[in-house]
Amino acid sequence: MKGLSRIAVGVSICLAALTLKPGVYAQARTYTNSVYNYSVQYPADYEYKPIGGIITFASTKTDKKFRFAHNVNIMVGTLGGKTPSLDDFFAQSKVRLKKNLPNVEFMEEKPGKVAGLASRRLVYTTRQKEAMFKILQEMFIHRNQVFVITFTDLAEGYNAHIGQAEKMIRTFKVLNEGP
Repeated sequence: MKGLSRIAVGVSICLAALTLKPGVYAQARTYTNSVYNYSVQYPADYEYKPIGGIITFASTKTDKKFRFAHNVNIMVGTLGGKTPSLDDFFAQSKVRLKKNLPNVEFMEEKPGKVAGLASRRLVYTTRQKEAMFKILQEMFIHRNQVFVITFTDLAEGYNAHIGQAEKMIRTFKVLNEGP
């Protein structure tokens, strides 16, 4: 369970992107990660940046008040030992979020599919200083890897940008190579 705890903490690390300043799909670009064997399409007016094991795709447009750019992060972690069930990982992630973000409010939880694999969707809000954020996470496990795709936006901009995030999630593909 120690490895599971580290991965669950990684889910919380995605929140670090709240301080980053890195559109619409005028044209899409494809990002391929050969280390974790996945690809995803993202809007051409987004910038991508690796931050440790997390890849951040951020809009080039920022909110004027908070200077925040809505973004999609993809975190992949390798699970050591016995691979937990998706439900166990999801439950552990919620516990970690509640511990690390005492003001978190879970709004939606439901099963789904990403890249043809069973996933769990979690939508929640959290306040960071004066800003209220709304966050969508899709979590799934493939072989011995856990994938967490996180869309973060200011709560007031969430509905305007969630379509772009969902489109990115729909283009996500797990490639055949690797473990």
